[in-house]
Amino acid sequence: MRYLGGKNRQSKHIASLIAEVSGGDYWEPFLGGGSVAAAVARSGEFGTMHLSDAHLDLVLMWRALLDGWLPPEHVSDDEYQALKGAPSSAKRGFVGFACSFAGKWFGGYARDCRGGDYAAIGARSLTKKVGPLREVGTVTFTYQGYDAVRPVAGDVLYLDPPYANTTGYSTAPFDSAAFWSWAQRHAERGVHVFVSEFTAPDGWVPVWSVNRTATADIHTTKSSTEHLYSWEGS
Repeated sequence: MRYLGGKNRQSKHIASLIAEVSGGDYWEPFLGGGSVAAAVARSGEFGTMHLSDAHLDLVLMWRALLDGWLPPEHVSDDEYQALKGAPSSAKRGFVGFACSFAGKWFGGYARDCRGGDYAAIGARSLTKKVGPLREVGTVTFTYQGYDAVRPVAGDVLYLDPPYANTTGYSTAPFDSAAFWSWAQRHAERGVHVFVSEFTAPDGWVPVWSVNRTATADIHTTKSSTEHLYSWEGS
């Protein structure tokens, strides 16, 4: 499923680094499109995964998928427009991202592409992602902000926040400075913290990097180097 800021291409590399420090629980409070969570689940290194997001429709979608719900393989423009103002639901969560241009929440109905209907592509992608999650001993999907999670020393905390100075997500404005202070506090308490971002404050060291081309709008793309950071202190 297309998702603004998604990690489909990077997920295997990120998961392999995370698996090296497994031992406790796994926490991911910016679940989004679920690419990293699915790759981590495939590693088989975690018996408990705490997955959450501040987007209610998205969480409802993931809960429904885990319970066996199948997303629609075709969504018309009329259905898309109707769901914009509909109450929160699993279907609305799916359509709002999977059927939108560049995976931006109701950012414009995406027409069919060479690979087929966008809804069908998104449905197939999510079916593949949820399969490994069903094999994990305990998986929870919680609707909450990142600062509500409670990892303990030895746990792994993977963070993929809205990047500073980029297109915002569909939830409230994001305070990057407060986020980094919060992440540092957990790292100093013995949590294995990994953060995906373009830049980071002092004390955060890149452990993996990749060049990435992002679609800004229908006419514009932008290339940047994205990093996976861990805390080593200043």
